[in-house]
Amino acid sequence: MPESFDPRDIENLMPMPISSVRLAEMVSDPASTIREFTRVIELDQALTVDVLHWANYSFSAPDKEIATVRDAVVRLGTANILKLAVGQHLLAAFSPSLSKTDYGENELWRHSVAAALAAENLAVVSEVPIPGMAFTAALIHDVGKLILCRRLGYDTIHEVIQSIIEEKQVTYIEAEQTFLGTDHAQIGGAMARHWHFSDDLIAAIENHHRLDIEHGILLDAIIVSDSLAHCVDRELPHEYKRILAHLSRLKVSDHTLVHLSEKIRQEMNNAESLWNTSVR
Repeated sequence: MPESFDPRDIENLMPMPISSVRLAEMVSDPASTIREFTRVIELDQALTVDVLHWANYSFSAPDKEIATVRDAVVRLGTANILKLAVGQHLLAAFSPSLSKTDYGENELWRHSVAAALAAENLAVVSEVPIPGMAFTAALIHDVGKLILCRRLGYDTIHEVIQSIIEEKQVTYIEAEQTFLGTDHAQIGGAMARHWHFSDDLIAAIENHHRLDIEHGILLDAIIVSDSLAHCVDRELPHEYKRILAHLSRLKVSDHTLVHLSEKIRQEMNNAESLWNTSVR
């Protein structure tokens, strides 16, 4: 009997700050200007403090202190500010409630960060332009797992789903569907829809386990990023062969994939340090 899941439970999650939602819309809109982007930040006192802190952070400290939001936006870039704003929100959401997940203690957050770093690095090596929203999509691609843990509790999810996997010899996502009548990817898509993110970003989250469909470069990037993120604490798994079609569309070679997995491992410490200093 599938566990009852009410989509309205999404409302129980800490809502994405309206400023971050607006910034996400503006990053996706080529007609938006730095002036407009800066104004959204200036009208949010807490975000203003954060942006100035990030711009002056020692990891990329400028020679001269940055004291205005406009200068901070010019230094960091709009996409980077969005990454940090969304990342901080999710860090605050993940850390208190997820002492353990199917990845182990705090690993849901680490997986999300690793996937975001993978998307960022894919954009550098791919011969095909990857949308700037790939970082944000990768960062929140598993937010549905957070919602499920808050709604049902880790122990229930882990025990029941592992039992279904062993009994029916199905994948994790198929076991979720058997148990819940839905899965974390669909729930994550509903969360992104609730946050008014773009249709492409929503589709990438909803379909990041659908290796059988082709839905554009953003989805390809998220599927590859998800696979790379699983390699942070282990060697590149043989299952990577399942994503060869996605790699082909991104024009990324096997050799490059191995190099990326090593680079992402090296970048994790810097990324965790940067976000940890930003938690209020």
